[in-house]
Amino acid sequence: MEICYNEIKSYPVIGKIYHAYVVVTDEKGNKTFYRGGPSGNGDGASKPSGSITGKPGKYGNIECHSGTHEDGSFDFPKKKGDEGWNNDHDQNCVCKTIIDNSDPAGPTKKKLDGMIDNINKNAIPYKIFGPNSNSVAAQLIVGLVGDKDKRPKPPKGIVAPGSGDEVDILPPMRKP
Repeated sequence: MEICYNEIKSYPVIGKIYHAYVVVTDEKGNKTFYRGGPSGNGDGASKPSGSITGKPGKYGNIECHSGTHEDGSFDFPKKKGDEGWNNDHDQNCVCKTIIDNSDPAGPTKKKLDGMIDNINKNAIPYKIFGPNSNSVAAQLIVGLVGDKDKRPKPPKGIVAPGSGDEVDILPPMRKP
């Protein structure tokens, strides 16, 4: 299992901003992505936008998805000229292996599916600096390893706002 960081935008003062997501590779080499992003009026990309107030802004709540990680899917690194990538270079992508073992991927994927379902049900506002998509990726790792001190930090030189923020991966509380 890896946590990956894709470049999403570059700003003159702070440099490149990255979006984090998780990739699980099964025994046959098939890859599945797990990601968060804004549910609102965004263009489908996880970009640093939304509200800083705690109420859903124009980008709504955090919305999680999973699927096959392949060319053309969410977060698959883009090449210069690809649709949706308006930069003069290939999209930078950095991945870090978090869990490397021979265990079957099925139980891991089932647990991740449950966590992203709970995040969606918890209606967490998407905020510029977190919680956001980067918070989701880091929290999924914490949820799998069961230790908040093992929260992954972006590699040196990677700016991923919100990656230190927690999101609730537990089922929503039932109201009496």
